[in-house]
Amino acid sequence: MAEKPEKKKSAATAASDDAPLSVSLGDIKSVFELMKANDIAELDIEQHGAKLRVVSIHAHSASAPQHYVTMAPHAAPVAAPAAAPAQPAASATGPAPVAEAPKATNIKTILSPMVGTFYRSPAPDADSFVKVGDHISEESVICIIEAMKLFNEIKAEMRGKIVRVHVENGVPVEYNQPLFDVEPD
Repeated sequence: MAEKPEKKKSAATAASDDAPLSVSLGDIKSVFELMKANDIAELDIEQHGAKLRVVSIHAHSASAPQHYVTMAPHAAPVAAPAAAPAQPAASATGPAPVAEAPKATNIKTILSPMVGTFYRSPAPDADSFVKVGDHISEESVICIIEAMKLFNEIKAEMRGKIVRVHVENGVPVEYNQPLFDVEPD
């Protein structure tokens, strides 16, 4: 049996194969929108030897689909989020212990602007940025979301009083997942 001759790569092609996959938050949002618009449940992308897999997992409720992104680097170590295990919308441990306020019609919900890990404080031993009953302004930092080893400070972008915290510290959150309920001033 004759062997197939190996394809020779140009220096430019070989160099681009060694480059890590560069994915911005905007790219990920575009993929989510493409999947939603075309009713795609699973998408695999391979570029320069790096693989990107996006899977839409519908929650048990009638809420929007949740998306999980995993990236597998090929040779060079590239910071990639660990795949979050699929779990129902209500975790076994329950929501963060907070005082339940009656649901008023003027309550606004602050949603997660990205996929990542939710942190209520700047350090494990530090006080939370905000607690139930705290008054916030548009520039108040209310939490941190870690995405791909970057810690993103999330600002309130509204004035009001925190009436509920939906997420426990250190728990993965999805894009547009409720984080806080706020009673506007």
